[in-house]
Amino acid sequence: MKYVKGNFLPTRQFRDMADLNAQVRDWVPQVAGQRIHGTTRLRTPHMCLQEGKPRWQGLPDGLARRLHIYYVNGGQLNIDGFYAPLSAHVAGKAASGIADPIMFPTSHIYHPDHPGLVFDSPTT
Repeated sequence: MKYVKGNFLPTRQFRDMADLNAQVRDWVPQVAGQRIHGTTRLRTPHMCLQEGKPRWQGLPDGLARRLHIYYVNGGQLNIDGFYAPLSAHVAGKAASGIADPIMFPTSHIYHPDHPGLVFDSPTT
């Protein structure tokens, strides 16, 4: 977060939250994603996934739990939802008007044309 606050936010102006989200989506892979982290020596951003309870550092508990739900459920709408509250937090703004995560069953069939995106059996 310190890298984003120090390197992304000071160099930008935003018309609104949608503009901030669009700019951060471009900036992460083009700029932040190209640097090598000084401690881990990994290209950043980098997410480590493990079995067990997720861990986070430096994020409010409620935000981190919400981001985790977006992430583990996947899909483009959840990815968009993941970045929106994170961008608001980094900008110091309220994360209002952002859709809740779409919760998918553990076992499901995905189809982009299905109204709910997923169903739990082929006969549904």
